[in-house]
Amino acid sequence: MVSTRSSALWLLCVVAASGCSSSGDPCRTVTCSHGRVCEKETGACVTDPNPPDAAVVDSGTADAGVVDAGVLGCLPACGAGTVCDPVSLNCVQCVSNAQCACPAALCDPVSHSCVEALPDAGTFVQPIGESCANAPVISFPICSPNLTTFQVDLTPLADNETGTCSSAAGGRDAVFLLNVPSLKDVKVTTSQPAGSGAQPVVYLRMSPCATGAELACRDSFGATSSIRAKSVAPGVYALVIDAYTSLTFGPVDVTVELLPPVTNDTCAAPLEASTDGGSVTVDLSGAGDDLAASCNTAADSRDAVWRVTLDQRSAFHAVVRPLVADAGIDTVVYLRGSPCASGTPVLCVDNQTDGPEQLLAQPLSAGTWFLVVEGYGTAGSGPVELTTWATPAPLPPNDTCAAPRPIDLQSASSIRFPVNTAEGENDDRGSCGVPSGGSTGRELVYSFTLPVPRTVTITSESADGGTEVDPVIYLREGACSPDAGIPDAGRELGCADAFPDPEVLVRALPAGQYFLFVDSYSSASAGPTIVTVTLSP
Repeated sequence: MVSTRSSALWLLCVVAASGCSSSGDPCRTVTCSHGRVCEKETGACVTDPNPPDAAVVDSGTADAGVVDAGVLGCLPACGAGTVCDPVSLNCVQCVSNAQCACPAALCDPVSHSCVEALPDAGTFVQPIGESCANAPVISFPICSPNLTTFQVDLTPLADNETGTCSSAAGGRDAVFLLNVPSLKDVKVTTSQPAGSGAQPVVYLRMSPCATGAELACRDSFGATSSIRAKSVAPGVYALVIDAYTSLTFGPVDVTVELLPPVTNDTCAAPLEASTDGGSVTVDLSGAGDDLAASCNTAADSRDAVWRVTLDQRSAFHAVVRPLVADAGIDTVVYLRGSPCASGTPVLCVDNQTDGPEQLLAQPLSAGTWFLVVEGYGTAGSGPVELTTWATPAPLPPNDTCAAPRPIDLQSASSIRFPVNTAEGENDDRGSCGVPSGGSTGRELVYSFTLPVPRTVTITSESADGGTEVDPVIYLREGACSPDAGIPDAGRELGCADAFPDPEVLVRALPAGQYFLFVDSYSSASAGPTIVTVTLSP
């Protein structure tokens, strides 16, 4: 009917103000070995201060300082890391648990030292309630206030409770009270140890215990299963470990976790993303699958949402790293415009392996955007760290025909220069390389002048080897814009789009002024390009 877990960290009950149990005596389930007694205050087995067959040995430490019976304190004064024992007037490590920290969180009242586990500390028993009338509070270890594990044997218990997912055929059940101190996700996992036939069902209710609204219910069908109630408000809740029917019973292993809630699970409450390199962590396994990514078709891909606010035109960077290496966490990250749930997709990245995921969005206009991080399916969801930052990217002067950048062909017959089409906006278009009749490509504008007729060869190629960037080039004569009001001014002389091969444009040109547009096939394919302009007779 009861279960045990040996650990001195369990010796102090962390429960509600009503006490450790209905009797208020933490020693009622503790048995100590010969020579040790249960301390009423803490429930710990300690050396008997009044043994029947031996004198108590002074526990003061060596070099603890001179004892001056006429002064209420230790002389000389105790140094760092020690305190004065008001009884022995010796400098000791501790006189109460408050002076100890995890993992050595207990103060041994005999040696006055902080300990992690006392020899022969006895055993802790998680009390079990038959019904809501005598449900005990679940206790958490001192150094693990958000995680506890215990075993419940349903065999001798009666049928007192029924959940929405449990059978009405008389399953035996145990009832507990769970104190949630702050906003948390409550996760309860149940499993059958070898030889058990319990087929456990677990459910969680709000107060009052017997009639409160049910928050979650799960029938494991004999296998390991769990419930996760999201964003549970502070308060006391009823946890029931049930068996499927009166014919299914036995021990059940139970783990209760209080986890940080995923408050930005949906577009209803996105968190603000950092734009200066800040990092946040989130456990995607606690989120729901609410949004769809263009590069992720896996079912049950749990996601979380951040709002990106840019006060100026900027490139936006996001890096997602699994917190647990080699844990199979595989993430997908994508960016979209407003509104959050249906905004125009900007970029979706999936490297199709576990490990870091990186997103670099080409310069975005000032305004509001939304970043979504999700796991690739259920198995790919888990704890991750998200780091985000924005890099100001003002428009260059040669973004439009207003200020083309001159190409100097006077001092050399060939010139090679880099162009990053992502720096520009979509202001113009050529006759080729236009996807589906509409151009979204970003471009920059250049100009050159020929004093005499020459043959000009212009090439462009992706600086990244052709894997992402797709440049397009076109050439105009006389005027940059075709609507300059001059006959044939701004007339296109040629347009080249040869992805994945380099673009090549060759023209025999008379003397005059010309305008070269280095464009991209689409906004997504904008990026670093190498352009070469060569003159020949």
